[in-house]
Amino acid sequence: MSEGEDIVDYARSLFDVVGVTTDPATDDTIIMMGLVTTPERDLDDFVSEGDESIMRGFILHAKDREEKLLQLIREKGFDAELVGMLGYSPSGRPNLKHLAVAAGL
Repeated sequence: MSEGEDIVDYARSLFDVVGVTTDPATDDTIIMMGLVTTPERDLDDFVSEGDESIMRGFILHAKDREEKLLQLIREKGFDAELVGMLGYSPSGRPNLKHLAVAAGL
């Protein structure tokens, strides 16, 4: 099994859906991951503190999974960074929803 297949298999053990695509603007490989919201795993759980809205559901259920995957990718000698959260990148580039479709999600 190749290192790329190992990474994708590990991602699939952490997330409900996983797809791989290439960002056409940069030619970077993009791993798209998703979790399904369930009564036990409410990803839409937000709390407000002052002027901020904190994504408590994301922090509780997705953040550690992302960190574990990033660690594995980096241990295998690849550069890795998170591009966005909840389907949106801060700059709007790349368009994560278009990449998710390209990845088959």
